[in-house]
Amino acid sequence: RIGRAFLNAGVGWGGSCFPKDMAALVRVAEDYGYSPQLLQAAIDVNRRQRGHVVRLLQQHLKVLKGKTIGILGLAFKPGTDDLREAPALEIAAKLAGLGARVRAVDPVAKARAESLGIKAELVRDAYACAENADALVLVTEWPEFRQLDWGRIRAAMRHGLVVDGRNCLDEDAVRRAGLEYVGIGF
Repeated sequence: RIGRAFLNAGVGWGGSCFPKDMAALVRVAEDYGYSPQLLQAAIDVNRRQRGHVVRLLQQHLKVLKGKTIGILGLAFKPGTDDLREAPALEIAAKLAGLGARVRAVDPVAKARAESLGIKAELVRDAYACAENADALVLVTEWPEFRQLDWGRIRAAMRHGLVVDGRNCLDEDAVRRAGLEYVGIGF
């Protein structure tokens, strides 16, 4: 089941199954006296990708304290409200810990996020997420985020930084709207 679609650069995997299965493989390997360095490296890199997004924001905005950052997508993947091991939750917590004001939107996972006490103001749509924002970070590649009116997004934002955490947005369309586009792994 792990094919090309799962091997793209990005903010990392989440969910209930894959992280648990990876940890189980590591434990089984260790039980048999094997040091699963490659598996452990994959787990470590996945965890670091969440911090990489924060570092990209710091690189472009310098200080995050007092900045407003919008997160597009909370669920670990589109088509679900599942927030288990969702990269967006950790990214939001890191940003809030650095003094940023965090807003987030998800087409399906809003109620679940509210019940978890996410470190973000949950808003109704991507345009509300962009209102006076210094940056937007796409974390979950919901189809509706690929079809945004980027001119309207730019008009709503204070600064025009878009970090595409899944490399799924139309970079040219984002740039034509006057926004700065930053992908992962570029």
